[in-house]
Amino acid sequence: MDETRKAIEFYEPHLVFARQIGGRRGEGIASLNIALALYSLEEKDRAIGLVKQALEIFEAIESLYAKLARKKLKEWGALGKDEV
Repeated sequence: MDETRKAIEFYEPHLVFARQIGGRRGEGIASLNIALALYSLEEKDRAIGLVKQALEIFEAIESLYAKLARKKLKEWGALGKDEV
């Protein structure tokens, strides 16, 4: 669990920096990585919110990471039937 929290501490500044410079890909990746860590710590609502944000970014920039984000949301039961 300590390693998971350290991962979050590592990615949070990356997320802030990516947002500041307008690095959409970096913002999406950092959001996704933080979400994966949060989900493993049972912070599911926050994790789902971050993955949804990441998915919006990935779709906007036409990134292949959108598929991974959708997969996670589906696994977590957070996608509606029309979103799959």
